[in-house]
Amino acid sequence: MVRNYEKYLRSDWWQIVRRAALSRAGYKCERCGKKGRLDVHHKHYDSLGKEDIKEDVAVLCRNCHKKADQERITETVYERAFETWARKVYGEEWYLHYDASDIGEEFEQWLEEKEDDYY
Repeated sequence: MVRNYEKYLRSDWWQIVRRAALSRAGYKCERCGKKGRLDVHHKHYDSLGKEDIKEDVAVLCRNCHKKADQERITETVYERAFETWARKVYGEEWYLHYDASDIGEEFEQWLEEKEDDYY
């Protein structure tokens, strides 16, 4: 994946997306407003190769980019935990019968109880 991703970042398409995103952001970090060395960050990889510059990428300075990458990892771990919990509580095809937002509060309560048990 890493090698293919690095190759993708050198592609003509990515360069077009990158330039368009930088222009849209006014050549400054969309989190802190810093100018200078900027990265174009993938918020997710679902649309790789067909990114929408408003929805799928963000222009960030190096510090904000590092934070955003860590947030994405944390979010992914959270989503996996939620998915595992939902399957155990509601069955393998829980998503056919329940909306994640409807059972999210129940998951949050379960997490809090687990945290209380831990400490």
